Formats: sequence, C-alpha cells, structure tokens
Amino acid sequence: MYIKIFSKLKRNKRASFLDFFLIPVLLFVCVVFLIVGYMILHKVNSTNIFSSDTDAQNAINKAETSLLNMDSMMLFIVFGLSLFTMISAYFSTNHPAFFIFGVIMLAIAIMITAIISNTYNTLDTQPTLNDTTSNFVKVRFLMDKLPLYLAFIAFTTSILMYIGYQRNG
Repeated sequence: MYIKIFSKLKRNKRASFLDFFLIPVLLFVCVVFLIVGYMILHKVNSTNIFSSDTDAQNAINKAETSLLNMDSMMLFIVFGLSLFTMISAYFSTNHPAFFIFGVIMLAIAIMITAIISNTYNTLDTQPTLNDTTSNFVKVRFLMDKLPLYLAFIAFTTSILMYIGYQRNG
C-alpha cells in the first residue's frame, strides 16, 4: 500500500523541486520509526525475556546492532538522494524563467524542514527518548542541520539546472 502511494507521488522518474518537500518528510518518518524500533528492542533486551534461549537473545542483540548501524545508513541515503537530485537537475532542460517559482518553493520547503527539525529537537529533548536518540549521533546532526542542508542542496541544484540548461538549451 505504501509503495503505491509513493509511486503515485513519483510517477515521473526524474527529480524535481517537489523532492525538496518529499525527502525531509520521509526522512523524519524513517527516523521516528528507527528510534521507536530501537526503543522497543532495547526494552525487550533489558527485560531478559530471552535469556534462557541463546538464539533468540542473539537475534535481539543483532537487531539492536542493525538499528544502530542505520544511523550511518540514513546519512548515506540522504546524501545519495541529494546527489541523485543534483545529477537529475543537471540533465534537465528547465528554463531559467522558472527560477523565481523555484525560489518561492524553496522558501516554503525550508520552512517545512525547519518545522521538521524543531519537531525532532522537541522529541530529542524528551527524557524518555533522550537516552535512545543519543545513540543516533549522525541522525541527530542531520536533523539539527536539515534546513541549512536543504538550502545548500537547493542552491547547488539551481546552479546545476542553469548549467544544464546552457549545455542542453
């Protein structure tokens, strides 16, 4: 079901300015699921329910380690999506007249990412979640700097779109 929704959002295969809205929202949802999943596994592991079954205990330990490794993977995914957006922008043939529209969309996207970043900081400062979120250092850094990162990527993408237009135009 979720794949159908995502495929309807991305009918065309090319990147667009709408990615600046979609990527931060999906990042926030994935980070929340990651933190909740780690909290659940850590709580199960700390109760020693599976202490008598070594295979189950090993599986819980490996699942916890896997979720902690997702800290680095989230950074890799965001940088990969950003690189894809920049490369796609270079090969697109958008006219520079749409630059003003893009700046307006970018301002809206930066406001949305600022709200997402503040929401994450609110979750991060909660005492029940602070112990868990302190394990995800790279995600915390990314979510704190998300509006600045989006502004940098959008600025770079705008330049690449103009260079691509000059090359292809």
